[in-house]
Amino acid sequence: MKSNCLKLGTISFAFLLLLGVNQVFSQTKNTKIDPIKYVDPFIGVDGHGNVFPGAALPFSLVNLSPDVTRTDSPGGYVSNVPIVGFSHNHMSGMGVKRGFGNLLVFPQTGKIVWNDSATVKNEVASPGYYAANLAESGIKAELTLSAKSGVHKYTFPKGETARVLISVSSTMIGSSSKCVASEAQFISDKMAEGQASFESPYDSSKYTIFFVAEFDKPVATTGGWQGKDILKNAKNVSGTKTGLFAEFNLPNGGTVGLQIGVSYMSLENARKNLAVTRGNSFEQNKLVAENIWRNYLNKIQIAGGTEEERKLFYTGLYRSVVVPADVTGEVQGWDPKVPHFWHIYCIWDTYHTLNPLYTLIVPQKQAELIRCLVSIQQKHGWLPDSWYANDYTHIQGGTHADIVIGDAFVKDLKGFNREEAYAAIRKNATVPGPNGREKGRYPEYFTLGYLPYFQPEKYMTNGLFDEKKNAKTSTNPTSRTLDYSRDDYAIALAAKVLGKNDDYEKFKKQSMNGWKLWNPETKFFWGKDEEGKFVNGYFKTDWEANVGNWVYGFNPEYITRSWTPPLYEGSAWVYAFSMQHDVNGLIQRHGGKDAFLAFLDKYFDETKPDGSRVNHHESYNEPSFLTPWLHTYAGRPDKNVDRVQHQLNTEYEPTRKGLPGNDDGGAMSSMYVFSAMGFMPVAGQDVYLLASPLFSEITMQLDKGKNFVIKTKNLSKENKYVQKATLNGKKWDKGWFQHKDIIKGAVMVLEMGRKPSAWGTKIVPPSASDTKND
Repeated sequence: MKSNCLKLGTISFAFLLLLGVNQVFSQTKNTKIDPIKYVDPFIGVDGHGNVFPGAALPFSLVNLSPDVTRTDSPGGYVSNVPIVGFSHNHMSGMGVKRGFGNLLVFPQTGKIVWNDSATVKNEVASPGYYAANLAESGIKAELTLSAKSGVHKYTFPKGETARVLISVSSTMIGSSSKCVASEAQFISDKMAEGQASFESPYDSSKYTIFFVAEFDKPVATTGGWQGKDILKNAKNVSGTKTGLFAEFNLPNGGTVGLQIGVSYMSLENARKNLAVTRGNSFEQNKLVAENIWRNYLNKIQIAGGTEEERKLFYTGLYRSVVVPADVTGEVQGWDPKVPHFWHIYCIWDTYHTLNPLYTLIVPQKQAELIRCLVSIQQKHGWLPDSWYANDYTHIQGGTHADIVIGDAFVKDLKGFNREEAYAAIRKNATVPGPNGREKGRYPEYFTLGYLPYFQPEKYMTNGLFDEKKNAKTSTNPTSRTLDYSRDDYAIALAAKVLGKNDDYEKFKKQSMNGWKLWNPETKFFWGKDEEGKFVNGYFKTDWEANVGNWVYGFNPEYITRSWTPPLYEGSAWVYAFSMQHDVNGLIQRHGGKDAFLAFLDKYFDETKPDGSRVNHHESYNEPSFLTPWLHTYAGRPDKNVDRVQHQLNTEYEPTRKGLPGNDDGGAMSSMYVFSAMGFMPVAGQDVYLLASPLFSEITMQLDKGKNFVIKTKNLSKENKYVQKATLNGKKWDKGWFQHKDIIKGAVMVLEMGRKPSAWGTKIVPPSASDTKND
């Protein structure tokens, strides 16, 4: 068995290395830069980014990264804080509860301490690799991986006991997830195996992780712990707080290698996953991981730009596939032949830019994600907005899987069953869900055409907001109604693709529901009660403590506040542009293009009496992603350039605090990627809006060997406005384009100048209320 595994590992390395090198060579022989050197996994680890710096691969089940002693980062990491070890699964960029942090490994010298920590210094990270020195012990830790196994290398100093601990029951410090059962044992002088079951931090669902671990040299002394009891010479452990440790005879110092195969299915699968890296050296596995990343990153090749812009661009492209985790065939209870993913958290974040990016550069993976979503709906009744560790979590707004799937229809994405996918999104638009916070939509949307603003006094108990009383009533009803409306238009367009004309008309009409909450006097969307009257009050709450008091009157101060009860993660200013499927309808309601542009200017530029900006625009959050691009609908794509480039230049930097907000599973990063390329998708519609790229030339690899190339003439920081354009050699006067214009291969040439021009001013993108779309 051992020799077969070694042979398999060697073959795997040779095959993967050859595949990676050949692909890289074929795709990068004309590339001006190597993208690997521009990825900095430390960008965004601090501040609000919540990303982790450790080793990962595109869509990998395993991501191997340090976890710290603090509790304030869902990614498990904060700079200048002691670490507790290196665990094998992480979320990336989420702004919510900590989770995972399972199978924690910690190298140690001296006394056995099962809950030890260490200060890290001299950290280094690159795609597929992380290294650091542990200050107290002098150990050097290095990490790499395959998609389903972690690869460790620890270099111990001379004259110290060399020990490696594997915490079988670990979760991240501060996580509400807990281990409910675990067991592990040494099965030879080099190998151990085990499993642990955990409760999700979000609900009562459980998942089990299996592992098979192999050291590269014989273990001199085994042991473990159960609870706080150290069990020297033990071979097996069990309980809810357990771990194993292995000690090695290294009187002159030296390295200990450790490889751990991981599965959520079985020990057998974990053993197979270990075989991929087994027998290969650390350096060989690191090289394979690097080549996998180079292959992916070269899907978009750039020329020009500054050093900082290149770093931000390629780090953003890197972050776009760190999650979700492809766990196909690795989760109990799911057909191994059907694609399955974890860490889908949340589609509310990712549908704007991340999923459209996948459709362009990894369309097969986007189709697999859709198949996963549909399979969840078929098994459990509803499409998820969030899918964490085998179960639903909360819906932040609308049922935005509708937009992800609708976007695939209008862009003619292949690789999924269209009728099954359409049936899944149609259900969202026609059948009330059992609980609009997790599954489907709230019923009032179907009876009233909007979600009414709840009356807080009905849901108070002893002065506190009672969640149980409010279980069937929508929170944030205004923003949720706007979300449902946008979802409905994506469903309408999907129906149109399928020739279901009655459904197209039905859902297009339903997509106009958001206008029921438009206040023509204030030009904002706001809450209405069940009688259809705008509410005259604002319930001022501390959303964490659930306390507050009733304040009467619609005060302009309220519209600048995020987290008001009608609106989720955004102010009334942010949501003033939320009918993004009907921007032309919004322009008409403002009184025309000039009035709309003036309103946009006020949104971006309004100042306080002291001259400082009010900052209505929340570039750090998803509801604002498309707003800087809406000038195109008013015939002013040049103003997109000003707003977008100001955002890129002031909100992002290649530092540990370099992201303006939570990366949200790659949402923020993919927004930067699109913005830096100078175009932005309107998710759920076949429209991309144009601004100006940061780079002199961009080559995006599409499916079937085709490329979309953007070339510029005379581009500089001053020459940032498009003067004229061609697409495939023909004059292009529109400040936008469609998927069908580029997907079979295209070359767009943009001639740039210092001043705005008349280019792109005459033909505007379509909107839902346009009669010409029928």
